[in-house]
Amino acid sequence: GLTTLDGSFKRIGDAGAEALCKMTGLKTLYVGNNQIGAAGAKALSKMTGLTALNVSMNQISDAGAEAISKLTGLTTLYMGGNRIGDAGRRELEKLSKQGIKVYY
Repeated sequence: GLTTLDGSFKRIGDAGAEALCKMTGLKTLYVGNNQIGAAGAKALSKMTGLTALNVSMNQISDAGAEAISKLTGLTTLYMGGNRIGDAGRRELEKLSKQGIKVYY
């Protein structure tokens, strides 16, 4: 099945992110520049099979960063260009301490 999906620049938003959760075989997901907010981030956090996730240049805030930080199976996470404050950074730093490469 499909293991890598590049859905960058598609304006999928939160609803699109929620739809992607049905693709349980994905290991790598690129959804940068898609207007994804907290609801979409929470949906993506259910994709526990992911090893690489790029959600850069979206509208993810601290709540979304906290949700995504539950994806402890990741090896790489790109979160740059979002609306992450100190609380969200603290959550993402927990992933960094587990050896996950986090870029934000």
